[in-house]
Amino acid sequence: LLEEDEKLLDGNEQTGSCIIIDQLHGHYYLCGSVIDTEKVIQFIQDFEQHKLIPRDIWHREDDAVEEHDDAEILPPRNAAVRQIPMPMPTKRMPGICIWLPNAAQSRRKDMSAAFMYKAILRYAALICPKDNDLVQMGIWNHLKSLQASAHNKASLLPSGVKWRETDLQRYIGRLWIFAAKRKKRKSTVEAETADPGAYARSDFINELDGYVQKVVQVGESARDDASSVEETEASVAHPDTLGDDDDEGFREGLESLRQPYREGIMGAPAEVTEGKNTVMYTSEDVNLLHQAMIDELAYYCLTIRPPPPLFVLIFGDLPEPESVPWPHFLRNVHIHVVGSKRNLQGLRTITPAVVYKPLEEWQESEFADDHISLNLRRLIGVSWV
Repeated sequence: LLEEDEKLLDGNEQTGSCIIIDQLHGHYYLCGSVIDTEKVIQFIQDFEQHKLIPRDIWHREDDAVEEHDDAEILPPRNAAVRQIPMPMPTKRMPGICIWLPNAAQSRRKDMSAAFMYKAILRYAALICPKDNDLVQMGIWNHLKSLQASAHNKASLLPSGVKWRETDLQRYIGRLWIFAAKRKKRKSTVEAETADPGAYARSDFINELDGYVQKVVQVGESARDDASSVEETEASVAHPDTLGDDDDEGFREGLESLRQPYREGIMGAPAEVTEGKNTVMYTSEDVNLLHQAMIDELAYYCLTIRPPPPLFVLIFGDLPEPESVPWPHFLRNVHIHVVGSKRNLQGLRTITPAVVYKPLEEWQESEFADDHISLNLRRLIGVSWV
């Protein structure tokens, strides 16, 4: 660990400086030089390992501060100091459904593509957790420590807000489908090496594609007419402090993310169908679909709504561990997998808290039902018809 004065140096303009601002916790970290590569790398590593000394972000009250030296970096002894307000955690538990159709899912004739589409949404709304331990161990405990600290007597939380938020509102706001369609094999070698289990029946994929197209065209109006009253009541009873959970403000970024897949820049061209909070990728390349899944998940978690809290339902078989770099932010995510147990260990190396259910067990349970009640409708932000 570098000595503190070595990090700050002498403030020479020729050396430059860099600062890391942690708005969530109200701290900042300063490195006094950007020309020494080793010091900058060590500074970043120390930050990631929580070894740096945090400095409080504060504001001077103009009427309480006398003239001071511009080089002074600490607040004057008699200055009025107040903590910068920090963003409050959301009252929702946002949920994402990731569906990877395969041969085992399409084998049941009594479970059509439309049936599975609605049944997966229903299942996610039923099992989505409300007691978010990840939030309690992270943000809330930090706020509690600040509240109890001697130098900060004033309350950082509005009246009526509890320290431990244990009743978050479930809200399934995304459905991402990554469907592999069979390619015309040109040799017996390809037929032997391809994994037949990764491909659903062709008629199943065609039916699913037609259903998603219908959802995109008429799903919004059909759903709004059926549940506008329930959604209005839900929004009043359970307000989300971070606003409506949709992609409207991120269309440009999502388009730049998905366009390379359409054009085949990432590999084989993929068909991408987009609706409000519903996306379907279709491609012959299974590895390409897995890459698109990671890209969508990374964009959501790093740009749209960083976890915690977050719930992710993966409905299908997981990719090979060596083929997919599971992001480390998944350790802050509740993950539920329905499918084969194969390749589950690769995901558990990132986050041990993964709940698993075999597909056969799900198909024989009461969860395999496509009837979405009025009470569940208010918990689902994805359209269906």
